[in-house]
Amino acid sequence: MESKDTKKVEERKNSKTGLIVAILVLACLFMGWLMKSSFMSAAGAGSSFSASQEVTDEQIAVMLQEHTTEYQRRNRQLLEEFKARVKTIGKEDFAHARSNVPRFVKNTTSFSFCSKMCYRLAVDAFQDSATAMELLGPELGTNIVVPCAQGQEKILDALNDFILKLQENDTQYRAGLAELAKSEEFQASGLTAPEAFWTDVQKLTITIRGNAFDTVCTALGTGLEIFFIRQSLRTISAGMAPLIAKISASLSIGGTAAVADGPLPIGDIIGGTVALGGMAWTAYDLYKITKTLPRKLRQEVTQTIDRAETDMRSESLKYAMNMVKQCETNSSKLIDELTK
Repeated sequence: MESKDTKKVEERKNSKTGLIVAILVLACLFMGWLMKSSFMSAAGAGSSFSASQEVTDEQIAVMLQEHTTEYQRRNRQLLEEFKARVKTIGKEDFAHARSNVPRFVKNTTSFSFCSKMCYRLAVDAFQDSATAMELLGPELGTNIVVPCAQGQEKILDALNDFILKLQENDTQYRAGLAELAKSEEFQASGLTAPEAFWTDVQKLTITIRGNAFDTVCTALGTGLEIFFIRQSLRTISAGMAPLIAKISASLSIGGTAAVADGPLPIGDIIGGTVALGGMAWTAYDLYKITKTLPRKLRQEVTQTIDRAETDMRSESLKYAMNMVKQCETNSSKLIDELTK
């Protein structure tokens, strides 16, 4: 009887043990299922974040490109407006200079003026001075240089106005980039806004405007007045070359004393023959110059005005085009570096 009871107790213990083991096994299986499910959920969330990150990067790239494209389009529009303006601005000033050419030629090819100019050119060659330039300067300044300078100033004003508009567009462009860099989309993208987003271009504009003036005026050498004087003197010297050679020879023979006598004695020239230092030349030499020089001088001065106007317009336009091209290169490079 006792052994039966003992047997039943043992069976109950084994049954409980089996139940406990079964429960533990089920618990382990359940925990395993939970962990697997959690891991898969985490993995799914991670892939979802990556996909979201990829979309954000693409959106940022599109936004940057659209902003940059609009900036470049506006720059090209400003350039087209400047092209149209630079074709005609100041035209009336250069036309006024051309209308003064006959008066200038008449004044500078008269018998009296040519006699003084011949002597001064000879003296300048003898003494390495510049008295001929001083004689020609006032005639050129009033009739030719002043109206050309007024036309030049109008073209430069138009160029400076274009530069300011270009700078204003650049400021707006960078301000837009700065706002974009503060947006949630940009922050989520993990991209870092470069310094160029925040660059202050005010100081750069001052330098650009100074360079514009220097660059454009390069075509005219050291200035309008010197430019015209050199071109005119070259023509006058070529026309007076035979007479200048005679006077120079006379000065070489007569030495400093002949030079010290001052300007040529006009009365003696009209009288016939003039001798300086023992070598004579005649009024007829001077008369021939007054007949052949006007046509050559008129042609040269007119061409010089044309060249001055053409160079001013072409140099200004060339500078403007280079600036727009540089702005386009800089903006494209900025976006490429950010999104690569």
